[in-house]
Amino acid sequence: MLEIFSFTGRYGRVMFWFIMAISTGLSWLSGQLAFKKATFENGFIMPDTSDPRFWVSAGLVVLAFWLSAAACIKRLHDRGKTGWWYLLLFVPVFGPLWVLIELGLLPGTGRDDNGYGPRNDLAGRPVRKTASQEDREMFQAENRRRKAMEAAHVKDQDAPTLQVERRRQVMDRLRIPPAERTGFGRRRYI
Repeated sequence: MLEIFSFTGRYGRVMFWFIMAISTGLSWLSGQLAFKKATFENGFIMPDTSDPRFWVSAGLVVLAFWLSAAACIKRLHDRGKTGWWYLLLFVPVFGPLWVLIELGLLPGTGRDDNGYGPRNDLAGRPVRKTASQEDREMFQAENRRRKAMEAAHVKDQDAPTLQVERRRQVMDRLRIPPAERTGFGRRRYI
């Protein structure tokens, strides 16, 4: 629960919008509390600072700002950028528009670890690799190595030791049984 206040880690778009909704709600509540007993003096609306509700609302404003800043910085981390980009928010007109597009609409980098921590699921928890993901990555790395060797016209010295059976096992794990096909047009592999 306390990790929503930290400035480290990553947030996806869903968690970002959830935290921003909480922050907006806190800001609205603080406005309702602060100006409950406001007076109009010299052309300005002046809140009653002797009322304890004013100070509660001031605390809510600080909390809302902290939550939104942490969410924006974590979202920037998910996009592969440093938290210093958050300062663009304070540029008039361009800043809020940039935040809406960059943080609210565009997807993250998609990489499991981009230097700011592991990718998160919808609840904000780090995504763990499964055995099949590791096998798929191993198979893809092997294919990249073979293609690089073919491009360099180098004979594969390790061909006998690569164990054709191991590759067949990996391919069998990647194959989706007919009952588990996940969508139209999917055929043999994920």
